[in-house]
Amino acid sequence: MKNHQLAADLKKARDDLRKYAGESVAHSRSVTNEHRLDLFTRRWLLEWTSGPKPVGGRASRLMHDLITFRPEEAWRRILAVIAEAKDDHALKLIGAGPLEDLLSFDAEQFIERVEAQAAADSRFRVSLSNVWGMSVIETSIYSRIQKATKNEK
Repeated sequence: MKNHQLAADLKKARDDLRKYAGESVAHSRSVTNEHRLDLFTRRWLLEWTSGPKPVGGRASRLMHDLITFRPEEAWRRILAVIAEAKDDHALKLIGAGPLEDLLSFDAEQFIERVEAQAAADSRFRVSLSNVWGMSVIETSIYSRIQKATKNEK
């Protein structure tokens, strides 16, 4: 039953994306970007939290590509997914997945934002506490990540 629901939810998200792609460009760019961000966020969460095992679909592949080629956009989307996550399980998946991947590639670029976000947002701290990049993130930066999550462990 859950697989049927997941398939239906993914189909709805895909249909929404297709419908939106065919709409008039009369909307402002910010509304367009917000709508796309919302669709992406819903789809990523569906792929990762709807069943017993994550379903790596389009949103997952897009997140991977953004982390690799457009890390600033990946950061924006990671924050959006964290904001919409329904529970700690989803927050932990985000931390162990895209947040860890982003920090594995670009920790130095993002560490100050990570520290500021962790200080301001308990949901972000839950995600950050699941980043296990000790073998790929420079030691001094990894210790800053650990310090930012000290109350979440």
